[in-house]
Amino acid sequence: MTKRILIVDDNSANLYMLETLLKGHGMEVTSAENGRDALDRARLSPPDLIVSDILMPVMDGYTLCREWKSDERLKHIPFVFYTATYTEPKDEAFALSLGAERFILKPQEPDIFMNIIKELFEENYAVKQAVAKPLGEEMEFFRRHNEILFKKLEKKMVDLETANRELKILEERYRLVFLHATDVIYMIDTNLNVLGISPSVERIMGYKPEDFVGRSVTDLGNILAPESFEQAVADLGLILKGETISAAVYRFIAKDGTVKYGEVSGSPILCDGRIIGTISVARDITRRKLAEDEILRLNAELEQRIIDRTVQLKDSNKELESFSYTVSHDLKSPLQHITGFAELLNKREYETLDEKSRQYLKRISDSAISMGKLIDDLLSFSRMARVEMMKRKTNLNSLVKEILRDFQVDERGKNIDWKIGQLPEVYGDSAMLKQVLVNLISNAFKYTKMRTDAVIEIGSTIGEKGEVCFFVRDNGAGFDMKYVDKLFGMFQRLHRSEEFEGTGIGLANVRRIINRHGGKVWAEGKVGEGATFFFTLSA
Repeated sequence: MTKRILIVDDNSANLYMLETLLKGHGMEVTSAENGRDALDRARLSPPDLIVSDILMPVMDGYTLCREWKSDERLKHIPFVFYTATYTEPKDEAFALSLGAERFILKPQEPDIFMNIIKELFEENYAVKQAVAKPLGEEMEFFRRHNEILFKKLEKKMVDLETANRELKILEERYRLVFLHATDVIYMIDTNLNVLGISPSVERIMGYKPEDFVGRSVTDLGNILAPESFEQAVADLGLILKGETISAAVYRFIAKDGTVKYGEVSGSPILCDGRIIGTISVARDITRRKLAEDEILRLNAELEQRIIDRTVQLKDSNKELESFSYTVSHDLKSPLQHITGFAELLNKREYETLDEKSRQYLKRISDSAISMGKLIDDLLSFSRMARVEMMKRKTNLNSLVKEILRDFQVDERGKNIDWKIGQLPEVYGDSAMLKQVLVNLISNAFKYTKMRTDAVIEIGSTIGEKGEVCFFVRDNGAGFDMKYVDKLFGMFQRLHRSEEFEGTGIGLANVRRIINRHGGKVWAEGKVGEGATFFFTLSA
């Protein structure tokens, strides 16, 4: 048969915990918040056991127990005290003297508590029976009862005074924080009325706190930009549902009409697990926001300038390339005429010309041929900027072998020690990279022509960032490192044309090709001891 238990406590949380525990063990539970209510309920429907607190309004636990044990219908029902206030041995002794079966201190382990309850339900358990007490004992009850109550009241008063002092200290700290906060702190109740706002609002917005307190947030649309007001209302709804917001940016309108930007965080105010309002903090970020906007504006302006400048550069490059290409073609025609007529004149009048005149004609032909080479290099340089790159895996070993076949034909008995390392595959335009290698190898071939023990080395290493670094090294004429910056410029030559032929465009072309591949090129050398040219590519 299900046991029915009456629990008495003025604390709703305690009632809930006891109800949950007892119902979990299959018991039927009725509750009351004071002794008078408990007696009324029990007299209408007597329970199988009562569990009561002591300190309660209307009727305390001691008086309830005395009345309980004096009632003919209730005195046989076990009475259990469960208290956290009356904890001294004399409190327990007094409770048991009134006829209570048990005196349990809060909090108690659930298993121990339930074992006590089950013990009281055993068939052989003898419930204390109250007997009529003489007048002297009645008076003694009231004396002891009042003595205990007064002591507890005195302790409560002391505790209350201590709590009030601590509360005043906390209130003063809160008031000082609230008054001197640099950010704006404001509170709103569940009816969407402003409960309070910190004085800092006047410094930032120009409004006084009394301009807001007591007013509904719906009346404050004039202090927020329309889109921010909508966001603020939506955020407020989320907070009242128990959520927390952080770093929401609102655009405020100050009293003087200036725009202010605030970074707002908010959370619900809870009391006994129930939301009773919201508290929010708004930080003035106007200067930061304006600085960010200015940076964005400058970035946009810079990007536009870069776009405009890029367009101008592309147009200029196209015009320059077109000019270079046109001039080069236009120059080739008269050069062909000069070369052709000089050759015809030499054949026709060779026998009649003296040695001096023949030398003049030869110089004319040689100069025209040199000019033709220069024009061809200019055309190649111009074309290299316009041609579309066709990047793919490229085997540099194969390219070098192909190039060396042509040079070995031109050696004409020249003793060159070729040292070719194992070159890796790279990702690039094969035709362009072949042009790079042709220029560098031909330079090494050219500048070692005075050496009887010429050595040309071609190899590669891996750079710090995983890129492949290629080099072409020779032991030829070399160069002075103080002029190294001129090497890759157009028409720049560090040797006289009488010593070494060339147009001064080959290395400029090398730099342009390597730059288009995303690599870099440089050189090291020493006069009379040779030179090394380096370039990098992605593996």
